[in-house]
Amino acid sequence: MTKTVVITGATTGTGYCIAQKFANNGYNVCITSRDDARAKEAAKRLKAEAGGDIRTFGYGLEVLNEPQMAAMFEELRSAGCPVSTLVLVAANMGINMPDFFEVDFKDWIRVIDTNIGWNFMFARQAARQMAELGGGAIVVIGSVNGIRTTKNRSAYCTSKSGLHGLARNLAVELGPLHIRVNTVVAGGIKTARYYARPEIQNSPHNKNPLGDIAEFADIANAAYFLADDEQARIITGAELAVDGGSLAQFVYEESGIKLADGAVIAD
Repeated sequence: MTKTVVITGATTGTGYCIAQKFANNGYNVCITSRDDARAKEAAKRLKAEAGGDIRTFGYGLEVLNEPQMAAMFEELRSAGCPVSTLVLVAANMGINMPDFFEVDFKDWIRVIDTNIGWNFMFARQAARQMAELGGGAIVVIGSVNGIRTTKNRSAYCTSKSGLHGLARNLAVELGPLHIRVNTVVAGGIKTARYYARPEIQNSPHNKNPLGDIAEFADIANAAYFLADDEQARIITGAELAVDGGSLAQFVYEESGIKLADGAVIAD
């Protein structure tokens, strides 16, 4: 039976590239978004690109509306496409929030609700079908910000750290059902925002040992590897860093910066 993958936040960028990777490897693909029209358009485009006998679906879902989500999973099952694989990409980035002392708690907790609560719901609904199939795979797209933090982004960093913890917990809880749960720890990614803003391209946070950051395809390849039952059969509860080595280095300072004692960080 052809496997079916649900990929959240997959109408563009990293999510859509992941959808392409799975479609090109023969999976039926369900794309979700908060915008129903965009989800359906992306699913139609993906089908045209991939061709063959694969099936594609697009659903617009409201954040934290689990009954609506459950109905989507049931529709996929009824269509002969029970879900064996889930890739959690969608996230609230929490960009441009005020600092810790000024941020409105309602805005802060909305990031937590989306990045942890909503993903918990997706995992629960998908795992029910995976259990019936005798197993499956959940891949979480996490972030280096779940391990190291960035100033004035407490909501996003906290949510990604919590999401990493959720993935580890689910690996333990769902392991006896032969459901594997792993995390791709993504570093910088060359998004449209990256290309549009030189200050992001030149940020010390995007400097790493390899001197480059990820393309969409780098994240897609890692997600597919962790989802594949042959390549990653015995891997669960793992975190795979796709970050050019940024987590391995101690500082992000650029060369030539003077330290307090007068020393200089050299190349």
